[in-house]
Amino acid sequence: MGPGVKVAEASRDPSAVTSVIHHTVGAGSESRYEVWFRKISAIAETFPGHRGVDFIRPPKGSRTYTIALHFDTSEHLGQWLSSEARIQIIAEIEAYLEGGVGLPGVSNLLISAMIVGLLTYVIMPRYTRMVATWLYR
Repeated sequence: MGPGVKVAEASRDPSAVTSVIHHTVGAGSESRYEVWFRKISAIAETFPGHRGVDFIRPPKGSRTYTIALHFDTSEHLGQWLSSEARIQIIAEIEAYLEGGVGLPGVSNLLISAMIVGLLTYVIMPRYTRMVATWLYR
């Protein structure tokens, strides 16, 4: 993206959280959105616990951007999501989004992975879990 945008590193910290946000940008507003994204990212990285952001441009034929926002704890993520700074800068782009800003959340894919991981942990014998974990890494 640019010098102000950090790419998140993989974390094995169990308290780390990620919020996945989808924005569908109105036709012709893509460049405006990307400038706005750099601005909001620079503000977000000044908040405690910020660990980076992944910015995924839409595939050809789509205008839906995906943002994965990483923080060290849910408390720090909550502080950012409810901050006055975020609310103000979101207001700048709302008119250019189809369907509004929406609520950030956890993606269905992540929820599915968590469920499969939990079931694997509960159902599989200990030695099998060790092998599966080793192969996964």
